[in-house]
Amino acid sequence: DLHVRSRRQRQMCIRDRQGEAVAWTLQLASFKNSTNAIELRDSLRSKGYKAYILKDGAGGFDRVYVGPMLQRAKAEQLQIELAKETQLKDIGLRQYTPE
Repeated sequence: DLHVRSRRQRQMCIRDRQGEAVAWTLQLASFKNSTNAIELRDSLRSKGYKAYILKDGAGGFDRVYVGPMLQRAKAEQLQIELAKETQLKDIGLRQYTPE
């Protein structure tokens, strides 16, 4: 069954060209004001989420993420859960790139 096979494929870890596991992260928001980013991150952490902040260049925005996760299907499921819980719209699913 094509539907079952595609679901199984999404649940497996995906590998890049070098054979490394591809991880996924969710971008919840970006803020010009670092205090707002820290408050959201801390709120998410208090609820058990692995939240972190990345700065977008010098003087740029602070972006709040949750992740990383190795299974895209789990990231997609968490994306739906977080949208309901936080009332945030347009939570982005991104490929995780370690810094």
